[in-house]
Amino acid sequence: MGLVMSRTFDQKTELNRAIKRLKEFGIIEFLRANDLFNATECLKPLSSSMASGDLRALDIVDFLGVCAIYASGITLAAVVFVLELVLGRRKEGHGREGGKDTKDAKDTEDARRTAVKDKEGEPRE
Repeated sequence: MGLVMSRTFDQKTELNRAIKRLKEFGIIEFLRANDLFNATECLKPLSSSMASGDLRALDIVDFLGVCAIYASGITLAAVVFVLELVLGRRKEGHGREGGKDTKDAKDTEDARRTAVKDKEGEPRE
């Protein structure tokens, strides 16, 4: 642990004395033990945990949480994709022609033109 201060910090000696007193009285170790619930275990050397045999290779069971999150994300993406397809097709049917498909509008316009031509082609009495 350390503190950052400039070289010209005028309270450096007093701060060093205060830190030394805290360390001598065990206050720093007490705070470290309270703040870090496993501090004594973490401060042990690595060789002590290897000797006890606590380390093991990871199994597929260790990854079940990750796999579950991945599977739920893929499922959600598939559902959203299908909804976009279904709702997108519905919206294509509602064009600017008042709810008619653009193909239907063209067919209706062609039918009107044909009807007008037929009326014009009929002999007048």
